[in-house]
Amino acid sequence: MYGTVGKFTVKPDRVEEFLALQDEWTETMKPRLPKGGAMMMYRLDSDPTVFFVAAAAPDKEAYFTLADDPEQDKWFRRVHECLASEPEWNDGEVVRHDFD
Repeated sequence: MYGTVGKFTVKPDRVEEFLALQDEWTETMKPRLPKGGAMMMYRLDSDPTVFFVAAAAPDKEAYFTLADDPEQDKWFRRVHECLASEPEWNDGEVVRHDFD
């Protein structure tokens, strides 16, 4: 598996829109991944505008195929409008997971 952990600081008045866009991704973009993709999102207790997203694809090729998809880029441009600052990305190989 291969994926990313991203940190997002969202504008306070755009949190609901940001969350709705995550639901939209699950419905429209996740099906483009081969079986085995996963995504989890966390919101900080100490700051409800800060989110961490851990997303994984079955392999590096599938990850970058989706990352380079024009529809994924179009979706992410909408997400970017909700952000208070540039997201922080940390891509890498998933070396351990406990997903079913």
